[in-house]
Amino acid sequence: MIGTQDYQTVFCVLDIMCAPHEGWIMKLRCQPGQSITARELKGATLQTRSPDGQRHCKIQVNGFVAFGGIPSDNRIRRTGRVDVHVFPLDGDISTIAPKWEVSGPLY
Repeated sequence: MIGTQDYQTVFCVLDIMCAPHEGWIMKLRCQPGQSITARELKGATLQTRSPDGQRHCKIQVNGFVAFGGIPSDNRIRRTGRVDVHVFPLDGDISTIAPKWEVSGPLY
């Protein structure tokens, strides 16, 4: 059941760019030993944090981007990478850059 896990997945931002119409596209890599399903990730609220820990932003995952293929649980487990379409909930998303940490989902 979504929302009952007592762990958070931690990602590293590989890249972030403006989406063509609205929102942002983030390329994420799961930290070693972490896993999450596509179902848990879609619609999830995530917390971002700068490498120095001074800046942060909450974002919501709107959906997936299929740059490298259709996102699936198997692909996320195998590669540790996932590309998502996100919207900011609070904070300045334009300051997010590679090497920022993303954790969640927040319940």
